[in-house]
Amino acid sequence: MIKMFLYYDKPDLFETKVKVDKIEGKKVILNESIFIPTTTEIVCDKGTINGIKVIDVVQKSDKVVHTLEKEPNFKKGDMVVLKLDEKRRIKLMKLNTAMHFVYFIFKNLTYYEKLLKNEILEDYAYIDYKIDEPIEYYIEELQNELNEMIEEEYEVSLFQDKKVKSRYWIGIKDNKYPCKYPVVKSLKDLDGLKVETESMEGDKERIIIKFTK
Repeated sequence: MIKMFLYYDKPDLFETKVKVDKIEGKKVILNESIFIPTTTEIVCDKGTINGIKVIDVVQKSDKVVHTLEKEPNFKKGDMVVLKLDEKRRIKLMKLNTAMHFVYFIFKNLTYYEKLLKNEILEDYAYIDYKIDEPIEYYIEELQNELNEMIEEEYEVSLFQDKKVKSRYWIGIKDNKYPCKYPVVKSLKDLDGLKVETESMEGDKERIIIKFTK
């Protein structure tokens, strides 16, 4: 793991002090960061650096670039306070865990393993498949299986690969899958999880994942 990505090992760290490595206008690079960057799979964390709003976060090589709402009043070498939007982070953690959980249960029900795309947005996540039959046939059984496991309160773990240190895995009930982002500690935290399905063009099927609570 690259040390600067603190959200791997400290997903519940919502505030910390770090050192400024570089500033270019409104863009700030720090020696460490608790912010999840935007990727093709997830929206970024929001929050503040020394009270200035962070409006975007992207990863460039092994650095995380934070774009601020306005040019900072601090300089390179200063220690600054990072504060996450805590509610947003917790929502992203729940959606990320739920997305892996839904994939795991759906695979067990249907034996479909290959997905086309998955993404975590601000209020929901989704998984796209190209399969031979409508997912609607399975959605009720899928929801029931999810509910039963949530009631059992299985533990959820995020752990580092023993050989490839930059790789992490999510573990649920003796199953593990590659995972890049923080997760909740127990399936009980996914209470209110709801799945829906949507048919798309080109025989594509989408499972929509959201929370009702």
